[in-house]
Amino acid sequence: MIALVAALIVVQVPLGGGQRPASACEKLFGTAEQKTKNASRRAKKLHHIREDDYAVDVTYSGDWKVPGPIRFHDVTLAEVLPSGAAVIQVATPLAASAGCSSGRYEIKVDDKIGRKNVVLAILSHAVLIERSGQLYYLAKEELDPNLFRMTWRADFRLPRQWTSSTAAPRPPNQPVRR
Repeated sequence: MIALVAALIVVQVPLGGGQRPASACEKLFGTAEQKTKNASRRAKKLHHIREDDYAVDVTYSGDWKVPGPIRFHDVTLAEVLPSGAAVIQVATPLAASAGCSSGRYEIKVDDKIGRKNVVLAILSHAVLIERSGQLYYLAKEELDPNLFRMTWRADFRLPRQWTSSTAAPRPPNQPVRR
């Protein structure tokens, strides 16, 4: 008689497409506390972002200019997911310096990429990033700079004092008495 032995091997596969969550490497992508601070800053500076087939409209406060491409040596955009997240490929030198594994990581809005880069928005074709007070994008290929339409909005208000009129309202089309 031959005895058959079945071995059950359990392999932990990161997420659906083979990527790890950003929380798997907090040194590289930020802690929950840092993400909360990033969200607060984003809410103050980025008022609205809307993407259509022809342009990305960005309404903001501050002194941002039209985003340009960001060049990372060890990070590339692998794909943008329908869920609103993005997958980036992190090479060994950067991952090792953070004490993490190289490979694919799923990032979301308010995550960091390294020390100075904060994800502001994930578009259908790029990731919008703020680095040292300036806007950049991470994409598979360089984008047309005219794609971004920047609209500045004041983050302050100027109150205007006014006094109400004591005159009685007159019906429309009635001449003013002098």
